[in-house]
Amino acid sequence: MKKLSSVIVLLALLTQTVSAQFSDIGPNTDYRDAILWLYDNEVINGYDEDGTFRPEVCVNRVEILKMIYLANETDINDLGAGAGWYGYFSDVDENGWY
Repeated sequence: MKKLSSVIVLLALLTQTVSAQFSDIGPNTDYRDAILWLYDNEVINGYDEDGTFRPEVCVNRVEILKMIYLANETDINDLGAGAGWYGYFSDVDENGWY
């Protein structure tokens, strides 16, 4: 639970404080350190097609849930009944990228 609390704080920082990894994040970008930490810990990866992070784009509930699970090192295949993203949200595509 302590680890999950830390993840939530870091995710909250995204709305406040990335580097050469992302072409649209510079040294003075708000939340740069939090974004870099999430990137370095393989929680986020940005957009491969153009090398951007797109900090102005809102994340949806599946994306934030995936980030929390990755940061907390939770195996989504071991969640019990209805395991997987689609098991909990009726409007989530079972074959989606997540």
